[in-house]
Amino acid sequence: PLRTAHLPVDIGWMTTGSRPPSKLSLPLGSSTLDARTQLEPMSEAIAAQVMAAQVRALHELMPVAMVSSLLATIATYIILRERVDAANLMVWLWVRIAISLGRLTLSALALKAPWGTRPRVKHAFVVLAALDGLSWSALGWWLTPVMRLDVAVITLCMGVGVASMGVMGTYIYKPATVAFVVPNIVPNALYSLTRGDDLGVFACVALSALMIFWLDESHRNNHRLREMLRLRFESEASEAAKSLALQQAKELADTRSRFVATMSHEMRTPLHGMLGLMRLVRDETPQPRLQRHLDLMRGSGEHLLNVVNQVLEYSRELVQVDHTLHQVVNVKGD
Repeated sequence: PLRTAHLPVDIGWMTTGSRPPSKLSLPLGSSTLDARTQLEPMSEAIAAQVMAAQVRALHELMPVAMVSSLLATIATYIILRERVDAANLMVWLWVRIAISLGRLTLSALALKAPWGTRPRVKHAFVVLAALDGLSWSALGWWLTPVMRLDVAVITLCMGVGVASMGVMGTYIYKPATVAFVVPNIVPNALYSLTRGDDLGVFACVALSALMIFWLDESHRNNHRLREMLRLRFESEASEAAKSLALQQAKELADTRSRFVATMSHEMRTPLHGMLGLMRLVRDETPQPRLQRHLDLMRGSGEHLLNVVNQVLEYSRELVQVDHTLHQVVNVKGD
């Protein structure tokens, strides 16, 4: 059985001193986080941070991905220009260039503009990913004659290679993966059936199985990424809450120290002055009755001074305990 670590999800308990209201269980000893891991739902704030990090990472990958895609497009054009219809291939080339530049421009703007994580931008990204995948699939169902196996080998290799690279690059955001892979594979899987033989059926089944495998693996990788981002942001939130709680404790201890120092001066000094004057008045007063009254007043004053000293001493000990606890918590935190 795997050992289980408990991490707090609700960090408000740190500032109140109460027990954690909920816990997050993760298996230790496992190298991956998969869908079987029992995790509590994310809070809205954490979910928003995770989504923003995913979208930003996706846009950051686009420059390299689109440059590679353009190079693959040009290489495919060079290989196929004497094997398929030249006019259609030229149209495909310009469509591919336009889509790649469009995705590159969208990602560049999204990284610089504050509206980069808005839903409309994400929808536009998904639409462009679908058009990108569909344009790659056009190598098969539009440009490749169904009986030309020499051309089919080239277009199939390019389609499968580009789809696999797309899965590796877009698993960060699952809708983009689906939008890119499905239009890339499904049309060609159906197109292969038009051969009307066992080779076409085999190609259809193989492409479909490969697509299902890609989507499933992309889903798993996306889940792992989201949970790692979740733990990162929850850890940062816990650390911030701990720092805030320690700062408040330090401020409280400092306030108590100032209070003790102030009260020590403001209360004991007047009492000492009153008791000293009572002694002088008693020494100068010959009347026994007044002397008894002054003795009672002095005894009450000395008793009050003793009580004040005890209260201040107790407060001073509390301040020392606060400072000691603050140091211990800092050591444990480090």
